[in-house]
Amino acid sequence: MPAAGAQVLPQDGAGVEPAAGTRSMLVELQARMREGRVRELRTRYDGDYGTSLLVADDAVVCYVALLHQRSLWRVFRFDAFADAERAFTRLSQQNADWAKDAIVGTVLNSQQRELSRLTQESEARLGLLDAELMRMQAQRRLMLEAQQSAQAQANAAHVENRAARLQLDQLYTRIRELEASLLDGVADPPAKAGRRAGDRR
Repeated sequence: MPAAGAQVLPQDGAGVEPAAGTRSMLVELQARMREGRVRELRTRYDGDYGTSLLVADDAVVCYVALLHQRSLWRVFRFDAFADAERAFTRLSQQNADWAKDAIVGTVLNSQQRELSRLTQESEARLGLLDAELMRMQAQRRLMLEAQQSAQAQANAAHVENRAARLQLDQLYTRIRELEASLLDGVADPPAKAGRRAGDRR
């Protein structure tokens, strides 16, 4: 069978259903694969697209298969390995071109998911920090109120202490005055007191 190279190679990537001219080749290759009568020599994947180069075990027949999401969808048969290898190279490049935007989109989607995850983590972290800051501010207000209350109590106690000390000083003064009066009364001689009584007689 003559090489099918230039006549059957696809020119665009429209659709993933096998063309009518390659349907029988796809069935043929699938049959050989089920029976174990074909060997995979080389496979290249670009995103969802793949290209495989296979050779039959019982005949000088080569296949170049196109895959989409790991499933066969188009097959080309060659009677010469060199033709099959050239087709494999060309179709691999074509698949790479087809997959380019999809690969970029996949990477961008992955980056978008990562950015979304990092944003969520940052928002959660920010929420925790805000809550911690509010807790610290509330605690600081309580501490300030406690300090102000303690200072007011200390001031009041100081005033009360001064008043109590003044009262105590006044009591000490009164006590000393009374003690002095008592000492003056004890100091008068009894005889003198008697003479005063006789004079009255």
